[in-house]
Order: sequence, then C-alpha cells, then structure tokens
Amino acid sequence: MENRSWTKISLNKIPERSFWVGLLISTAYLSYRYPLQINSSTTSQVYSDTPPSLQVAKFALIFITCCISAPFLFWKRLNRLQAGILILTGIVFSFPLFKLLGGLESRYLEIAFWPLAALVLAMPLKNIDLRSVDKYLKVVFFFAIISDAVEVILFLLFGRLPALGWSGGFSVRFGGFLDDPNGFAAVLLLLMGWSFYRFRGKTRLFMQFALVICLLLTQSLTALGFLGVLIVVVIFGRLIKKPLFILWVFAGCAILIGLLQVTHAFEVIGLIITLKSRSASDHLSIPWSSLVDRWTEWFLVGEPSYEFYESWWVSSLLSFGIVWYVGNLLLTFVLVYAVWRSYRSCRCEKEKAVLAGIFLFCVYFVVGSANLPLPTIFPINFLFYLFCFLVSFRKTNTETSGHSILSIKSSSRTIQT
Repeated sequence: MENRSWTKISLNKIPERSFWVGLLISTAYLSYRYPLQINSSTTSQVYSDTPPSLQVAKFALIFITCCISAPFLFWKRLNRLQAGILILTGIVFSFPLFKLLGGLESRYLEIAFWPLAALVLAMPLKNIDLRSVDKYLKVVFFFAIISDAVEVILFLLFGRLPALGWSGGFSVRFGGFLDDPNGFAAVLLLLMGWSFYRFRGKTRLFMQFALVICLLLTQSLTALGFLGVLIVVVIFGRLIKKPLFILWVFAGCAILIGLLQVTHAFEVIGLIITLKSRSASDHLSIPWSSLVDRWTEWFLVGEPSYEFYESWWVSSLLSFGIVWYVGNLLLTFVLVYAVWRSYRSCRCEKEKAVLAGIFLFCVYFVVGSANLPLPTIFPINFLFYLFCFLVSFRKTNTETSGHSILSIKSSSRTIQT
C-alpha cells in the first residue's frame, strides 16, 4: 500500500517538472545568440544566420517534454470553461497544420506548434503554486538586467554590437538575453507588471527604473508607445481617486522636460525617431486596395501561401481567413479574460503580483500584435500561451474549497477528458 502511494505521489510530480523544464528551456534557449553572434545576417553587419540545427533543436526539446506530459492529459478533470478552451485551442491551431499540406512553410508550424505544446504542458497541472512562478520571475529579472548591462558595457568599451546594431549611428538596439529587442520588450513589460505589485518603496522604484531603461534601450516604438499609454491610464485613474495628484504630475513633467533640454536628449530622440520612421513605414505598408480587389481569394480560408506582414492581425486574416480569425480572436479573449478574472479574485500578495505581470504581458501581446508579428516570435508566443493555460487549467486554492475562480456558477459539473 505504501509502495503504491509513493508511486502515485511521484507520478503526480511529473507534469509539474515537465512544465518547469519546458518553461526554463524556452526562456534561456536563445541566450546563445549574443555570445556566438548568431541570429540573422540581414539585420546585422557582424552576425551570421542561425544554422538549421539550432532552429530545429528548440522544437525537439519542447516536444520531448510534451511527450513526457502527454500521458497525464487523461488524468485531468475539466470544468466547462476549461473544456471549451481545450476544444477551441485544438480547432484553431489544427488549421495551420492542415495548411502545411499545401506547402511546407515554417511559419505554419511556428503558429501551431507553440500553443499546442503549451496546452500539453499546462493542462495536466493540478496544484502548482504561483509563488513558484514568483521565484522564476525574480531570476528572469536579474538575468534580463545583467545581460543587458553586459551588452551595453561591451558596446561602449569595445564597440561590440548586438543583433540589431549598426556601427556609426544611433540605431543600436539592445535585446538582453534574447538578443531580440521586440521580444525582450515583451519580457520587460511582464517584469514591470509583476515587480510593481510585488515590491514597495525604494526596491520597487529601483526595479521599475532599471526596467524602463532597458525598455528604452530596445528602441521598440511599439513597446514604448504601449508604456506611454499605460502611464497615461494609470495617472488618469490616480487623478480620479486623488485630484491633487495632478500637482505631482505637473512637477514631474516639468523636471523631466528640463532634464531632457539640458542633456540635449530631445535632439537624440529626434534623430532616433527619424531613423525609425523608415521601419515604421514598412510596418504600415499594407496594399489595402489590392487586398480588397481580390477579397474572394482569402476571405474564407486565407491565401494558399502564408502572407507575411509586420501586423499579425492583418497577416493572420489574409493567411487563414475570417472563420479562423474569429475563432482565434475568441480564444485570445477568453484566455486574457481568464487571467484578468483570476487576478481580480486572487488574495495572496505574491500570486496577485504574478498574475498582474502575466496580465500586462498578455495585454501587450494582443495590442502589440497590431504592429508586430508577436505570435510568430519565440519564446514570446510560447510564454503567452503557457502562462494563459497555466492560469486557466491549474487547480487554485479556491477551486480546492469548491469555488472555482474560472468557472461560472452553472458549471459545477465536470467532464472527464
């Protein structure tokens, strides 16, 4: 009897360990880029293209962890919302795999593999504690700050360029351990949301300041614009509660403008915006008239081949059609709503901070995809679905006592998958 009980306990730990292995692999995998100068020769004057073996290895490693977790999928009992998420995810991301039959395009695999892999890793989880994710975010914070500091120091001392950097100008974008400014910016926003609620006083001020500096160094206009809007929303909400707070806002703005004027930062910002204007125009260059003229070719099931545009929401509509598009929008909304509802219902301070970071990350993922193909950028795409499924499928303390924060009152019945 004792032997059987011990075996059951050991087996129950396998899905959680597989989840952590998958999460840590995906987080640290691209760290080879900066030291080995491997990324894309089209975006750098010193880097070489990533060899096929390294491109395939990330799929292979995550696939192995999924194979370990897969048998435990049948142990999970789901409520109605969780069952709906499972079915909708399977339907939505089976279609890109189906389109692979029409042509072996790697983007179809990128779009389908990571959400399905995240589902397999997160769905079997039972009592995983978000406080363990809190420890993970602490490690990622120091990893991000230190890696970015190393890149900046080496650039200033020796002229060592990151992946998106050209000598002799201001167009040097630092992407931390990912060596990818756009992906790194999403990670920074995840850490901002978490650290803002997790810490107080000088610690919070230092962490937010460090993260904002790192975000500025990415020169990601999408992320910086999102941060600007976020700050305005936060200030507006503060003013509603405390109208006198507007005095502090004016004082802070006056000091900031004065510092920018004295340090000639306005000139530098102007030059950077000028340099980035060409990139911005590329992001917005969508031939709408041509697309409207041939709408019958892509409206229902998308174009025969993948249509790439910097805007994911445009690209996905043209590549997969309106039916898939609506299904994907619905799934994304349900996942983000589940994170928000879990955050609103959470009472544990550490878990609430983790959920705040995940929620901010999710909102940026959705909003930022209007200007960037974030669902095709590893590991951001994988982390989005992994965190969302973690929140949606884990058994919370409230669920243990019979009150699920993710299920509606009428979904007390469960189904066996």
